[in-house]
Amino acid sequence: MLQLLQYELPGVPEFLFCLLPERNSELYVYSAPKVNDQYLINVLLKINAKLGGLNSILGAEHAPSIPVVSKAPTIIIGMDVSHGSPGQTDIPSIAALYGVASNRACVRTQSPRVEMIDNLFKKVSDGVDEGIIRNGVIESQFNQVLNIELHQIIEEFNIQFIIVNATL
Repeated sequence: MLQLLQYELPGVPEFLFCLLPERNSELYVYSAPKVNDQYLINVLLKINAKLGGLNSILGAEHAPSIPVVSKAPTIIIGMDVSHGSPGQTDIPSIAALYGVASNRACVRTQSPRVEMIDNLFKKVSDGVDEGIIRNGVIESQFNQVLNIELHQIIEEFNIQFIIVNATL
């Protein structure tokens, strides 16, 4: 089969994915512990994304505006903190931030194993913000967000409303 594919394809394939009918093949490498529909869908979504495919389209791309944010000047921010491997306590954590209003990203290091982003909010202009939506907060971080980030926001901005979406 592999020889047939090599003959048919114009060049070296970027990725080759084979589903084997049984486990006792000499080509067999990995057996998923629980193969169900959701597991296979997740594997295929990951493969598609790594090959540059499109897994989903934001519904707002087909609508003229996003209802919650279209009536007020709004910035939507994506942020995450990644840490070194477990046991590596001396490696700094990496904090990344992306804002769609300015189309700019910011990446910086901070103290190891710190999940909250240091000095997250800093006033850079005299403009008036009318709302902040903070997403990606897990339950164990909810109090930190309320006590640290919310305090930073209140100190820097004259806010009309704040939405915090906690994932349980």
